[in-house]
Amino acid sequence: NVYYLRGFPARGDLFLDGIRDIGEYNRDLFNVEQVEVLKGPSSLMFGRGSTAGIIHQQSKTPTLWPIQELGLTLGSEEKKRLTADLNVKTAESHAFRLNALVEDSGYYRYPQDVEKLGVAPSLRLGIGGGTDVTLSYYYLKTRDVTDYGQPTLFTAGTGFFGLAPVSPKTYYGFANHDFTEHETNMATMRVDHRVSDAVSVRNTLRWANFQREMEATIPSL
Repeated sequence: NVYYLRGFPARGDLFLDGIRDIGEYNRDLFNVEQVEVLKGPSSLMFGRGSTAGIIHQQSKTPTLWPIQELGLTLGSEEKKRLTADLNVKTAESHAFRLNALVEDSGYYRYPQDVEKLGVAPSLRLGIGGGTDVTLSYYYLKTRDVTDYGQPTLFTAGTGFFGLAPVSPKTYYGFANHDFTEHETNMATMRVDHRVSDAVSVRNTLRWANFQREMEATIPSL
């Protein structure tokens, strides 16, 4: 995914739970509680970046309140998406949460099918106490086809001339060879320690592995 803020690409300005999220993978919102967009210089809070701002994703974390949610999305172009969110209180100040995703959807431009499999378990210890520890894991695997759109026409005199008069519903790459696969693994440990009512300390440690394989064709005439 490529996002733009105020005309600037935000590849290096994506954050996940306060840490820069620079991995090249197709992000999904199945384990995201909210998305915060900060426009303008952000180096005071997040360090060096572009002048446009940042996009901050906040993950779903365990709470002491029970959650049992199941979501089903059906739509045109064979859209089929199933999500689950389960939160269980395991002790007086401990909780466990599990978010999962399965998707098998089509696309208006053959053969742009979308397949996703995701799971995100997390354990939180000491909720509401002086020291709050959260252990979480994130796994997401996606498979689709990188689509560069319709063929474009160029001339020696003017350069880009326009789009070819062809159907926008047809895939103009090599349908039997083009593919895009992402497999993302992230493990995170976050420790919040409250020194006083006005002072707290947070330490976040994350290990991540991003695998990306693709073969794409750019249509041109």
